[in-house]
Amino acid sequence: MKAYFEKLSTEHKAVAHSNKSRHFFRSIDHFLNDDSNNLSNFPAVVMDSLEGKIAGQNGDNKTDLMQSGVMFIKKVTDSDDDAGIDLAHREMKALALSFVARMERDAQLCETRDSKFLQLFDPLSVKYRIYGPVFDQCYGVHIAFTCGHIAAIDFNAGDWNIS
Repeated sequence: MKAYFEKLSTEHKAVAHSNKSRHFFRSIDHFLNDDSNNLSNFPAVVMDSLEGKIAGQNGDNKTDLMQSGVMFIKKVTDSDDDAGIDLAHREMKALALSFVARMERDAQLCETRDSKFLQLFDPLSVKYRIYGPVFDQCYGVHIAFTCGHIAAIDFNAGDWNIS
């Protein structure tokens, strides 16, 4: 999933992530510990934790449902700049919704291995939260969503030392 969001961060014109201009971070710790974390790293796309569960049947198969989240962050240098903070919230919400639209498109195509987790993506499952200040005057939007795929969960006797 992280490779997919890094790809989207590279392809989205407003983010333009690259090895030389880092805007995608695989975790909050990765973002906070990045030595190059300065104003040129914004907007930033930061992956949040992932949790999942094995869910009901889909035909003869079970489903592996995942809950994940992504933060879209912009730095506002002046904490008294209400107009700048409002603009950051609006811009980051628009960016987040642009990513959701791309996820929906990719879920419909579902042609790459990187997007297999989108098999069961439902754009109506997306929730968002506007936040800030966090991480030294950063403001933005956090999206949470459900996705998943058909799970291959089969007992294999060869995995066990049982008689």
